[in-house]
Amino acid sequence: MPRTHTLFISCYADVKCFVLQKSSGGVLLPKSAVKFERYLMGEILSIGADVGEVEAGKKVLFSDINAYEVDLGTDGRHCFCKESDLLAVVE
Repeated sequence: MPRTHTLFISCYADVKCFVLQKSSGGVLLPKSAVKFERYLMGEILSIGADVGEVEAGKKVLFSDINAYEVDLGTDGRHCFCKESDLLAVVE
């Protein structure tokens, strides 16, 4: 079982988001200045003892920057993530 506020998640989808290519003042930004974020979607397999807002079996969205991917020797992707790093619970 994960420690305290940690979740163990089975990842099944990448969600890619691009930030707008114009500044708030309308200035066009070069591609090197455009921020690219990748989010992961997955199902919670196990929760730590102090997790209060979500439960096992829920689908969640979180950033790949905050997740710690582990290799279990299977084709599936699995990650550890803190409850506070979740971005959304997907209905």
